[in-house]
Amino acid sequence: MTADDFGLARGINRGIMDCVERGIVTSVSLCVNGSEYEEALAFCRRVPGLSAGLHLVFTGEEALSAAAGKNGLCGRDGRLPGSWPVFLARYFLGGIGLRGLEKEIKAQFGKISSAGVRVTHVNSHQHLHLLPAILDIVISNCREYGVRYIRVPFSGPARHWLGADRRRAAWQIILNMLCARALSRVKKAGLEACTETSGVLYSGRMGRSELKGMIAALKEGKTEIICHPGRDGGELSSLYGGWGYAWDKETDLLCSADVKGSLKEYGISLCGFSPAEKKDDK
Repeated sequence: MTADDFGLARGINRGIMDCVERGIVTSVSLCVNGSEYEEALAFCRRVPGLSAGLHLVFTGEEALSAAAGKNGLCGRDGRLPGSWPVFLARYFLGGIGLRGLEKEIKAQFGKISSAGVRVTHVNSHQHLHLLPAILDIVISNCREYGVRYIRVPFSGPARHWLGADRRRAAWQIILNMLCARALSRVKKAGLEACTETSGVLYSGRMGRSELKGMIAALKEGKTEIICHPGRDGGELSSLYGGWGYAWDKETDLLCSADVKGSLKEYGISLCGFSPAEKKDDK
């Protein structure tokens, strides 16, 4: 169970830490250019067995590399594109140079790898790392920094798809098409990916029935479920209100005895991104 966006904002940190300490979250993905990254990093250092990974960010935050501005990845203010549609438009129209992407990805890998935590996995904001040229750069950095797992967010059709928003379902279908090539590239590089990834359909809006449906649909092998807990308090609505996320509800759900009971009912074991990283699911 992976919580994304760790380090992006104080309220997100509060929710994720709550779900690690009292709930079912076993893995976190850190935004190294988030405003609260240092707090998130300190938490990872003091929680043994917590899988800590890199959540690459190409939108909304400040770029780490000076080369990003010279290659169209960010503006004069040093900020990355404001949204994924803006990023994609600039990317496909040739407004973003690969050298800028290479430098920024290298900078984000370098920052987390020098922080004193073992980096077990990598993924990205809006799954932009699946774009072919970006994926090749990410794979190269994973091999250099010893990161074994790359998220390949394939999700096969299942009963829990029925309640999904049509736009989310369409997005998942697009991701599935990108995943076929991505999985081949990841395996060819000698790296690993989970058998399946759930949660994209309900990002930030995961309810009890949706999560139970994902649990019931789990197959043999290692599946990653993506979640987005947080404690709003007005901060997150102000910063990211356009996302439409229900941070507090998702946090409470992931800490509930009901969900822990469902895991036990279906014989599901919680784990991180290595055989040694396991969490009691009782």
